[in-house]
Amino acid sequence: MPGPKSGVHYTQLAKLGAYVTGIDVSPELIAIAKVRAELDGVRDRAQFFVNDLTKASLPQGNFDHIICSAVLHHFDFRPVVPKLWQSLKSGGVAVMLEPIALSPLLQKLRDKLPIKKDAGPHDRQLTRDDLNFLMASLDDAHVTFFNLFGRLNRFFPNRNKIDRGHPLTKAALVCLGTIDRILVTLVPPLSKFYGTAVVVGRKSVDTHP
Repeated sequence: MPGPKSGVHYTQLAKLGAYVTGIDVSPELIAIAKVRAELDGVRDRAQFFVNDLTKASLPQGNFDHIICSAVLHHFDFRPVVPKLWQSLKSGGVAVMLEPIALSPLLQKLRDKLPIKKDAGPHDRQLTRDDLNFLMASLDDAHVTFFNLFGRLNRFFPNRNKIDRGHPLTKAALVCLGTIDRILVTLVPPLSKFYGTAVVVGRKSVDTHP
């Protein structure tokens, strides 16, 4: 499902050989995703549809993988997750990347900072209860945390153009990401201060859709 980057991950997957189906409620983002697929030369391997995921009817046992990249925090996802899970084939994998707010104190401090937030009126960061729900809904699930010092990337110029000749910015972002990975491994309690979680679950072979 195309997220904020309007299909960039999905055309990359198609270039690696996958057949991709993308869904988004925004006609504008779907249009951009189709153009991106055309420019990347994978239009025959990627199809995109305008649809509301909360109302969409997904075919059961149809997909090998499901990727939700910053999608679930836009709406009440609890009724949607079982539907996504049922659409996976046995042995299929679901990957869900979402912003999180596990520390009330850090959230209060963040809200007081004079930083523009890229969020809609219904958006919210996932809580610990939300992560526990996702973990309980999926088989063989685990969560990985990202984005502690990595949050500082918003202060770097050209942070979204590190592949276009900005070696210092790229080096700084790689360094911040490395520090984050080391800290969350060595000091697990710090995970509550991280800003992003990735939940991965594999559907058991004996799980019926």
